[in-house]
Amino acid sequence: MEAVPPAGSSRASIIRYYKKATYSYLTPIGFVVLEFLWNFLLLLALLTILPCSVLGLYFTSRGFNLARKQGDSEKKDVGYANRLLGIILFGVGLLGAGFAYLSVS
Repeated sequence: MEAVPPAGSSRASIIRYYKKATYSYLTPIGFVVLEFLWNFLLLLALLTILPCSVLGLYFTSRGFNLARKQGDSEKKDVGYANRLLGIILFGVGLLGAGFAYLSVS
């Protein structure tokens, strides 16, 4: 039989994955907020939406899979919300990349 890890350590690792995903999702939004102070950060925010959303979706899926294995329904609900946010930001990132491509062409 396999040894079952303590519940606190697995939950802590789920929380770490979800924190990393949240920071990835909030990085471009932070650049937009800082745009009011420095004018060049809006371009940086538009360029980082797509990669940050992909990174956030990666961390969300890792945390969600761990929560699913542990049967933690609270953290699975957080995972669903993070996935929805990641998918929305991924769509916005694709639209931003498309607008950038059309404006350069």
